[in-house]
Amino acid sequence: MKISKEEISSVIRRVLMYYVKKKDIAEDSDKILFMIPGYPIAPEELIAEYELYDELKNVVFFLEEECPVLCTSGTAGVLYKGRKEDVKKVFGATGRYKRLEIYAPSIDFLRNLREGREEDIFVRAALCFLMTNKTVKVRLPYDPGELPDGKFAKRIRDLAADLWDMGVSFAGLVPGFEVPGAEASETDSLITEELVEMYYERGYRELTVKEGAVVTPLALERAKERNVHITTT
Repeated sequence: MKISKEEISSVIRRVLMYYVKKKDIAEDSDKILFMIPGYPIAPEELIAEYELYDELKNVVFFLEEECPVLCTSGTAGVLYKGRKEDVKKVFGATGRYKRLEIYAPSIDFLRNLREGREEDIFVRAALCFLMTNKTVKVRLPYDPGELPDGKFAKRIRDLAADLWDMGVSFAGLVPGFEVPGAEASETDSLITEELVEMYYERGYRELTVKEGAVVTPLALERAKERNVHITTT
């Protein structure tokens, strides 16, 4: 069977396009989409902290308002909610990002996220990440679990619990401070579904286990059901 030059050229083009796209995806796979619904709190400190943790080079900012400090920070990119072409870039590359981080969102934003109000572009982006099983992390200036007792604190904790159940995790404003998480004790060399359930009932949504610990398939299933993230040290 004789193959024409056109068919050979077509195959070569397809192979080249495959490797080009594969290379692009590999380069983007470590990127973090950093979403800021509103003007950022202390943007200079934000930049300094992320530079300290060597995260800044992997960040693509998705902003509601223009922030000169972030725009001149030398990051991988700055996108804006008000630009249609930027919104298309965000939704067109959702699968390529490693995770989504939402910086100091308002209580109203968190309520809208819980209720799935997709008319908000930022909420829609967060839901897209959740539906593709990507990590969605909300960075807050406080720990919901440590607020003083009262009606407001209860509303915040209930809201946080609902979002944890959706797969949203919480952290401090800077990298390195994660809440709420737990580290399995050294005696927990076998991670069972009962153990995952115990940590879940105590309010933990991230569980760190020692290297070499055995995590049973049922434990993995229960962690997936409860949106408990299991990591290994």
